[in-house]
Amino acid sequence: PAQAHGARGQLDARLTLDLELGRGAGPPTVRVEAQGQNVAIEKFIGDEKLESANLAILSDQSGLRVKGAGRAFGTPAQIDLKSADDKGDVLVTLAFDEAARARKGLAAQGLSGTVTARLAAPLADLGRVSKGHVELDFAAATFSNLLGALNKPAGRPAKASFALADSEKGATLDNLVFEGAGAAAKGSLSFDETGALRALKLSQLRLSPGDDVRLEAHKSGQGLALSVRGAALDARPFLKAFSGGGGGAGGSEAKPLDLDVETTLLTGYNKQAIGDAKLKLSRAGSRLRRFSLTGRFGRDPVQIALGGDGETFEFRTSDAGSALGFLDLYKRMEGGAMTGAARLRGPRIEAAFSIYDFILRDEPAVRGLVAQSAQVRNDPSIVSRFAATLVPFQRLEASIVKSPEQLTIND
Repeated sequence: PAQAHGARGQLDARLTLDLELGRGAGPPTVRVEAQGQNVAIEKFIGDEKLESANLAILSDQSGLRVKGAGRAFGTPAQIDLKSADDKGDVLVTLAFDEAARARKGLAAQGLSGTVTARLAAPLADLGRVSKGHVELDFAAATFSNLLGALNKPAGRPAKASFALADSEKGATLDNLVFEGAGAAAKGSLSFDETGALRALKLSQLRLSPGDDVRLEAHKSGQGLALSVRGAALDARPFLKAFSGGGGGAGGSEAKPLDLDVETTLLTGYNKQAIGDAKLKLSRAGSRLRRFSLTGRFGRDPVQIALGGDGETFEFRTSDAGSALGFLDLYKRMEGGAMTGAARLRGPRIEAAFSIYDFILRDEPAVRGLVAQSAQVRNDPSIVSRFAATLVPFQRLEASIVKSPEQLTIND
């Protein structure tokens, strides 16, 4: 099954033959015990070869058993094979560190550390891996904005499993299940003969505890087209990665991407959510071609769109307080009609805006101004006469610069 005619190595074997003599004697029993050293098999798993393997081999009436360790896919491999009555299964355990994943083209941005892979397959299919069951254990790995949203330290559990079916036209991953880092997914994937993603369908996708969406994706030209539909999606992991520079465009070599999201609730920071949110994004390389977000805060509409220069985002909402809270820019404002424009420069956000008819609630700076005025005028009654808890304003015009370290307000 693993093309044994391409095997080589040293074998030290012991054969035990038990015979019964005389009338009524039963059939002989044969037991073979062997130690294989420095064993190599050219086509062990698909086109991958097994190298430097040390194997313990046992064959008796119950069947064949092989256990040992070697190297496959350029990484350490543990082998456990059982066979009986022309049927058998093999379990191969592989430890993929970052270097091994990079050599096999399996590197993923945001994934570091060792991933343990377990492949269970019928013995007859091992050489070509036409079908099998795969488990991936990410417990020893670290997620840093993996897929733009997943984060976990090494030592925290995360696992994936799927049924693999391979053919000359490509591979299919069915019954895909992932759970870990606060996320979960169920669905299927298919790849073409070159290993490129052909289609993805996730009937359940949860990147944060409150998420309830489904995802479909397919190859579109040289890139991908993604469609997300559902009842709730938490935007905070994406906002955090975006503002921190970890969720950028991915460089000029990034593949084209078309994203279409519709969700009943798009939740942000400070318990703010956009209702009936619709997001459309198109990207080619590192450059956005299209971006639009529409929805509402309560009954108040919100709209964000990419300007004609392809760099400036123009925004408008009738509830500035909810919008600033959603983005975690400021959380003491209520109401207000806001218009403005923002430009992203890596992790740095530069914006200019105008807000009309809003209220500041429990703003420490306002309380400080009132206390300072009372002290300057030597009139303590100012503090009691002025209601600093809710302060209405008619107009605010400002420009801000937000970096991961600080928020600066000018003018």
